Amino acid sequence: MSRKVLFLVGALLCGVAGWFASPRLPTSPLAPEGPSSAAPAPKAEISRDAISTLGRLVPRGGILDISAADGLVERVLVKESQQVKAGEALAYLQRHDTISAELAHARARVEEAKEQIVVETNLGLSRIAEAQAKLDRLSLGQLEVERAESVRDASKVVLDSAQEQLKRFLALHKENAAREQEVSDARNAFSSAQETYRQAEISLKILKRQTEFDVTAAKANLEVTKANLEVGKASVPLSSLEQQVLLLERRLEASVVRSPRDGQVLKLLAQPGEVLGRRSLLKLGDTSQMYAIAEVYQTDIRYLKPGQKATITNAALPGELTGVVEEVGLLIFKSDVFGDDPTAAINARVFQVLVRLDPSDFAARFNNLEANVVIEIGPRESGPEPEATKVPK
Repeated sequence: MSRKVLFLVGALLCGVAGWFASPRLPTSPLAPEGPSSAAPAPKAEISRDAISTLGRLVPRGGILDISAADGLVERVLVKESQQVKAGEALAYLQRHDTISAELAHARARVEEAKEQIVVETNLGLSRIAEAQAKLDRLSLGQLEVERAESVRDASKVVLDSAQEQLKRFLALHKENAAREQEVSDARNAFSSAQETYRQAEISLKILKRQTEFDVTAAKANLEVTKANLEVGKASVPLSSLEQQVLLLERRLEASVVRSPRDGQVLKLLAQPGEVLGRRSLLKLGDTSQMYAIAEVYQTDIRYLKPGQKATITNAALPGELTGVVEEVGLLIFKSDVFGDDPTAAINARVFQVLVRLDPSDFAARFNNLEANVVIEIGPRESGPEPEATKVPK
C-alpha cells in the first residue's frame, strides 16, 4: 500500500476518534434539555412529632447575683446550700456593730427623754391643780362681798330710820313738843348711823377691789403654770433624738445585705474582710421549683405552645427529667447554649422556651447544667424544611 493511502487512512481514523471524544451540543438552542444531575433536587419531605434542642437548668426566677453598695464585708451570716427567706439578713457590712451600738444608745436617750417629759408633765399638772385650787378658793371671796353688801344695806336701813327719827324730833321741837335732849339723842343716833353706813360702804369697796385683784392674779398664775408645763416639755429634745434614731436605723439597714426573695444560697463569692465593689456577695436561686430554658430555632417556634410535655437528659443526671412547657418567649436573640458540637452555629437565632420541671430529688443540684431537651409537639403535617434553620456561621 502506498504511503499516500496510509496517510489518508490515518487521517480518517484520527477524525473519527476526535468526533467521539468531543462534547455534544444540542442541535437547536430552543430544544428542551433533558434531566441533568447538576439541577437542584427538591427539598426532603419531613415529619416530626418532637423538637430536640439544647437548654440549661435554672431555678425559678433564675440565678440572682446578690450584691450591695461598696463596702467591707464584716460578717457573712449564711452558708452554701442554706435555705433563706425573703428579707433575711445574709451579711453585715463594715461598721454594722458600731452603728448598732450607736442606735442602742440613741434609743436609750429617747426613753430617758420620754421619762423626763412624764416627770415634767406630772409636776406641771400638780402645779396647775394647785393654781386652780387657789383660784377656786378666791372665787369663794364673792360670798364675803355679798356679806359686806348685806352689812352695808342694813346700815343704810338704820341710817334712813335715824334720819326719819331726827326729822320727827326736829319738827316736834319746833312745836315745843319735844325736849332738847331728845333732839340731841336723835341727832347723835343719826350721826352714828351715818358713820356706820360710810364705813360699811368703804369696807365693801375695799373687799371688792381686793377680791378682783386676787382672782385676776390667780388666773394669771394658772396660765403661767400651764405655759411652764409646755416649756418644760419642749426643753426635752425628744424630736431630735427620735430623728437621730431614724437616721441610725437607716444606716444600720444599709449595712445589712438581705435576701430579696425565698431561695437557696448556691455559691458564696465573698468572705469577711473582702471589699464588695463590682463583685457580688453570693448567688441565690429558688430551687424549690426548677426549670429548663430551651433554645428553639426561630423557624420551629410556631410548633410550640404551653402545656406540651418535655424530657430533659444529660449524662451527668442520675435520671431523666420531665416537665411541661410553661412559657414561649417573645424575643429572638443569638443562642448562648452550644453543647459540645464544634460545628454549632454560634449566630443561630432562637427563642427561649421555659419548661417547668416536675418534682425531682436531684434537679436542684444541677443549676446551669446544659442538657438535651426534647419537646413533644405531636404529629404535624409533612412539608419542606425551612431554609432559615440553616444559619450561616
